[in-house]
Amino acid sequence: MGRSQAMARPGTGIFARTVLSPRPAPVRRFISVLGKPVRPGNVKSGKPQIDISSRFRVNIASSNLCGWFISPHNNGALLSDTNHNWTSDDILEQLAPSLRAYKNCDIIDVNPGTGLWSSKVHGHLKPRTHLLIEPDNDYIPFLLPLLNQPESTYRHVQLSGMEWSSYEKIIDDGLLPNQKILKEGDPGYGSTNSTLLFLANLGQYPEKRWGDFKSISHLMIHQLITAIRTRSLFHQYGFVRMLIWTMDTAKTALLPRTVANRRRFTIQAEVACEKIHEVAGAEGGPGKNRRDIDIDIVSSKRVAMLLEQNGLGTPEDRKGIDEKDTEGGPTQEGKETERGDVNGSGRLWRKELKALEEDYKSNKFSRFAAEQGGQVGRRVPTKNYARLSHLRTFASQMQKRKTAVDRLLKIEEGLEADTELAMSMEPEQRDGELAKLAEDYRKEVEKHPISVQEGLALASDDRRALAADPPLLMWDRRMQEPIIVQNSEFEPPVRGYSFIH
Repeated sequence: MGRSQAMARPGTGIFARTVLSPRPAPVRRFISVLGKPVRPGNVKSGKPQIDISSRFRVNIASSNLCGWFISPHNNGALLSDTNHNWTSDDILEQLAPSLRAYKNCDIIDVNPGTGLWSSKVHGHLKPRTHLLIEPDNDYIPFLLPLLNQPESTYRHVQLSGMEWSSYEKIIDDGLLPNQKILKEGDPGYGSTNSTLLFLANLGQYPEKRWGDFKSISHLMIHQLITAIRTRSLFHQYGFVRMLIWTMDTAKTALLPRTVANRRRFTIQAEVACEKIHEVAGAEGGPGKNRRDIDIDIVSSKRVAMLLEQNGLGTPEDRKGIDEKDTEGGPTQEGKETERGDVNGSGRLWRKELKALEEDYKSNKFSRFAAEQGGQVGRRVPTKNYARLSHLRTFASQMQKRKTAVDRLLKIEEGLEADTELAMSMEPEQRDGELAKLAEDYRKEVEKHPISVQEGLALASDDRRALAADPPLLMWDRRMQEPIIVQNSEFEPPVRGYSFIH
């Protein structure tokens, strides 16, 4: 922290034009040559390791996700990834309606990297000032075509977006001349500033703990939320909308999908932010704690009703399993949903179990290694069959636990009705009846193992949170479903990379 770095301008220093190969190449090849990420197991002892300060940064490598990108070759010619339809732009299509007010705004862009996402947002909004906060010289060839465009409004600032002193320098040096620091009582002091937008790519792979935080991106988001509450950094210009790419570890704390993951920081973020919305993310959601699939389906049906009313939708190849389950038509709010095999396959382990069952039935692997390899002697289960057997046992245990929890939830629903009836009794009868109901329910719950009791507590909390008006979790207040992204759309390929705002 506190490191001072000088800013460079196009045409000088690292911005001096260099001779680059005129041959175009896909963005993934650019990144692989540029970054040379050191991954676990790839580094042999004795070989020197390169500096990985930002080479572990996760970059978008799919033109399907962001439409097109600018190549550092051929004077900034527009290229597309041949594996996808370059005309599509799934992310920006979801954001476009809410960005109408930001035309010709100013943009602070942290870690633009290859410039794919940055150039797409720039082309849509046509900002009057676009600050590229990029400390890594290796990414400069990607940004040169943007900086060297005729009448370019891009400006490179070679500072680290992870250091608060960088934002203080941006303000002190007047790099946003159209912005004015607001004091209490000034017009717009308590409102969102639609003339300034904050973009950031905070993902790093592999993630490393940073003090008490799970990763540097988790710490960064925590500090950005704190800056809203204290009106510091760029929020001195008024509240600024933030569009952030990050890993699931940070998203879990910011936008949990279950009450079990709702912590103090979650509440602080809910107080500080008008809304928190996930635009794109991996299938299944973040965190180890998952609420019952039936609750997820009810939540998705609410969203489906809103989408139908507003005439909106999600690209077919970007729909998640829960959204697909609602396509038979939105049901009445609160209607109980049946849990079928298609719903169960939403859990990754269920997908794996289903695939293994199909492979075993089609004789793609055998039960014992001796049968598969033609060897005699000890009959050792094959690796695939051992995994299949483990998942079968796990699925059976989960189903038994769910059956027990569902039964207790029905008893709990009946208890609520009995409690309302008891409350209408005379005081001398009421107290005794309430005590009896509570005691009977406690005895019924204690008949079950701890795992069932814990599952009951979680399911009960999640059902009540969803039934609240408005729902307790910010996730259940969403107006659209996040589009599903694949590991292969990022470099390095990572699971659980999300875009939130």
